[in-house]
Amino acid sequence: MYQEKGNIVAEYNINGVRVLVSDAAYAGKSAEELDAIRKEARRIAWDIAVRYEARRQAAEQKKEGQREEFEQESIK
Repeated sequence: MYQEKGNIVAEYNINGVRVLVSDAAYAGKSAEELDAIRKEARRIAWDIAVRYEARRQAAEQKKEGQREEFEQESIK
């Protein structure tokens, strides 16, 4: 395995897959660069959360629509 810079700070085995966590993204960065990295990580996390909630709500609405359609068909 090739690692350009940084250190392995954690190692996990998840379902037989070896996962190495490195600090390479932070090595040699200025305070401003680290702040920019954190802001981007927060933006990405927020985007993931918003998209998840939108998918969850859409699935819930679809399920509700199907239930109403079924109830209307049952009445006929």
